[in-house]
Parts: sequence; structure tokens; C-alpha cells
Amino acid sequence: MRVLKNIFKGFFIGVANAIPGVSGGTIAFLLGIYEQFIDALSNITDTKSNKFKERFIFLFQIGVGILLGLFISFKIFSYFFEENGEVLRFFFMGLIIFSIPSIFKTKLKKIDKKDIWFMLLGLGIMWVIGLQSENLNSQPDLNNLSYVFKLFIISLISAGAMILPGLSGSFLLLVFGEYENISNYVTNFNFFAIFIVGFGVISGILILSKVMDKLFKRYREETISTVLGIIIGSTIKLVPSPITGENIIFDVLFFMVGGFIVLKLSKIKN
Repeated sequence: MRVLKNIFKGFFIGVANAIPGVSGGTIAFLLGIYEQFIDALSNITDTKSNKFKERFIFLFQIGVGILLGLFISFKIFSYFFEENGEVLRFFFMGLIIFSIPSIFKTKLKKIDKKDIWFMLLGLGIMWVIGLQSENLNSQPDLNNLSYVFKLFIISLISAGAMILPGLSGSFLLLVFGEYENISNYVTNFNFFAIFIVGFGVISGILILSKVMDKLFKRYREETISTVLGIIIGSTIKLVPSPITGENIIFDVLFFMVGGFIVLKLSKIKN
């Protein structure tokens, strides 16, 4: 049963990572597995540890779910997001907003001025990222070495963002002008491009996971407060602009469905 739960949670993380503006790290945080995920990633090379087998199995199960979520999402959500993006954004807004109170309650012992300052820092980080929200044009050419290197670097940076709650790797891909290109590479099984992107993704995740692991161990409450600020900031960025109002009933409905799912998922965190 735990195997299926981990695959299911990984699937949600993968789906979130495929949607611009939605953070897979946030979903992992909301599902209560973020710190375990970061710990397993940052220590996966420690083969002498008595927790190596446990960490490897956990990452394998989560990884299977993530890959399934990414592949299915790139096949389906790219079309759905274009045609019904407003409704989909309200769904994830509900998912995140309904989760914030429980994070405050379970992750922070108390809230003081220091926590508020670090939350504001997180909001500031999202504001800076928001300044870069204009898509950049990209001319894909896999025969061009400079483009291949650019693709690797962009994948590395975006993958690092994927494991940070509140930051969307797919959003950064949009910022760099590579979201559509990478989506096409995956759905069309361009193995060379997938290898370059995959190498960048793995490198980014391994590097940033070690940083986050150290922060959580040394400055846990400060890190959580900053992450909460980033999560709140990312929710603000999810608000469609402008809101058309054409599907307001569905917007509200999917917002409530997102909240309902959070309440149900909170019961299977452990």
C-alpha cells in the first residue's frame, strides 16, 4: 500500500512540474514528503549508510510516479492548459491555498517577527522571478553545440527550481523560451534531446537538494518560513490575468475540488 501511495504522490509532483506556474516542490511539501525527498536525494550517493536501501526504494517509487505524471501531462495538459488554462489555474490555487493553514499549524511551532521577515523574503524571491515572466524566443537547433549547451544549462536551472516549493520549473522553461520545445522533444521521443535535458535535470536536482538539505538541518524554521512566503507568492502568480469570467462557475468549482483533494490527501500523508 505504501508503494502505491508513494507512486501516487510522485505522480502528482510530476503533473505539477509539467504545468507552468505550478511547483512540484510545493506539492511535495503539501503531501508531507518534501524533507524526506530532499534527504534521500542529497544522500543517495552515501552507499555505506544503513538508510541507503530505504532511500533508494523511496526515490525509485517517487521517481516512477514523477515520470508517469510528466509524460501523461505533456501529452494532455499542454492542450488542456491552452484551451482551459483559467480553470486549471483555479484548481491548483485551491490545492495550495487550502494547504497553507495546515502547514502553519504543523511545520512552525509559533510565528514571530523573524518568521514574518523570512516569509517576506520568500515573497520577494517570487516578485523577482515574476519580473522575468516574459517569454524569450528560442531557435531550437540540436545540431548547434551552443544550443545544446544552452538546453543543458536551462534544464539544470529549471530542475533545481522544480524541487523548491513555490518555484515552477516549467515556468522557468517558459521564461527561457524552451517549454514548448522540450514538451515536443518528450512527446516525439527525441532521445538525444531527452538525454541532454535529463542530464541537466539530474544535475540540477542533485546540486540543489544538497543545499536544501543543509538549510533544513541548520536553519529549519527560517527555511520553512521562506518557503511559505514563496508558496504564497506563487499562488498570487497563478491568478489568471485577466480573469475572463466566462467560466466563473467552473473556476469556483475546480477551486473547491482542489481544496477537497488537499483535505483528503492530508489524511494519507503518513
